[in-house]
Amino acid sequence: MSGLFLDPEMSIPLASRTTADEIARLYPEHGIVEITARLVRDLDLRIVRAPTDADPSHAIVCPQAAPSKRRRLAKECRAVRPVPPLRA
Repeated sequence: MSGLFLDPEMSIPLASRTTADEIARLYPEHGIVEITARLVRDLDLRIVRAPTDADPSHAIVCPQAAPSKRRRLAKECRAVRPVPPLRA
């Protein structure tokens, strides 16, 4: 699973409210993957909007996902932007 979905607290942007370019600008040290709302619901999780001033697309996946659910999310996600290389 590498480092993907290791944190049980999942903070996500809503694709309907932003773009991958905007998320990359806000979080330049992170890669970007895409998961569907259907997958989240199929895992008996839900998406709760939690906008911030800096990121109006911000949402949280609730409740905290168990390791088996995080593994499935990692397996079924689609890579949008790889993690950028570390800068010296």
